[in-house]
Amino acid sequence: MTENEKKQESRQIVFRELVTAIVRMGYPMEFGVLIAKSLNTEKTMRRMIGYLRNAHPHSAEEIADEMLAITSDRDRWVQKKEAEYYNSRYNELLYTGLGAEGEDSDAEENARLTDHENSDLDVNSSVSEDEKNDLDRDSDAR
Repeated sequence: MTENEKKQESRQIVFRELVTAIVRMGYPMEFGVLIAKSLNTEKTMRRMIGYLRNAHPHSAEEIADEMLAITSDRDRWVQKKEAEYYNSRYNELLYTGLGAEGEDSDAEENARLTDHENSDLDVNSSVSEDEKNDLDRDSDAR
């Protein structure tokens, strides 16, 4: 089993756990599937499962509101990581200049930047455990 298949299987397990938790609370399965699909990542689904277990929401609106808060937190975090990446690229450009002989051509540099923009941002591997814990603590403080 490849690493990607393991991640996909793990994600499916968490997906089912979340849907099951919502159904056990008395909500329709379709609502649970919609929430799980909207959360999209394993980490965000785990955060929602934790919320359901600890907060015991009393309405579907509370669950949907928390789902929106979790996705908003994740979107902000992804934007922060993208900004850090482009800021480091800009600083590198300032440090090295616009290119001297023997360095990458502009076309090669643009191709590298485009490849990064088109790649999926693997947020779990580019962040330290401390940053992940800080994000979780910030969302729990709400």
